[in-house]
Amino acid sequence: MKQTNKALSSLLFFSSMLTLQALSQGVPSPKRQPTSTSGKPVTHTGIYAPDFSLPDQNSKQFHLESFRGRKVLMMFYRGYWCSYCMGQLSDFAKHKGDFEKLNITLVAISVDDQEHARQVWKSVVKRQFDVLRDTDAQVIKKYGILIDLGEDGQVAQRTIYLVDENGYQSWRKVSKSLEDISSAEEILKKIRMSL
Repeated sequence: MKQTNKALSSLLFFSSMLTLQALSQGVPSPKRQPTSTSGKPVTHTGIYAPDFSLPDQNSKQFHLESFRGRKVLMMFYRGYWCSYCMGQLSDFAKHKGDFEKLNITLVAISVDDQEHARQVWKSVVKRQFDVLRDTDAQVIKKYGILIDLGEDGQVAQRTIYLVDENGYQSWRKVSKSLEDISSAEEILKKIRMSL
């Protein structure tokens, strides 16, 4: 028993020394895991979604951090020229009400310029949610889903990314092929199962 107590004391002392050393070197301490208003742990990956600010189709700034308290479903798409992406965005626009019932804000993101983002917003998603412009692909790079097409430029890999109310990544789905592109119904089912 005395040997166990001695080992535990040594372990606590060593742990305290490491914490003090980390603090003195400017290493941030781990963030406390959030809980929901009901007191239950929030389900997430433990990874914060990188914050960003991007202009929408009307040049109004969309700031991710300002959506704390709501879930945000980000749909990264290749561009206005991708008919498969346009089909997916149109499908999600038709289900906007279903997402809102789950306290989810929809937003689409691509490297499109303002003219094409407005075109997608008006004609494809029928003004149901914002279309953000990441023309230099900085946010797409930050999220690790950049595809370099060589002379044809850079685009986002088709990705659905759910951010929870506390800014954590709940999950993400990267479509690696056309057959792998998720429908709104599939994503709604996945979200409902995780609640």
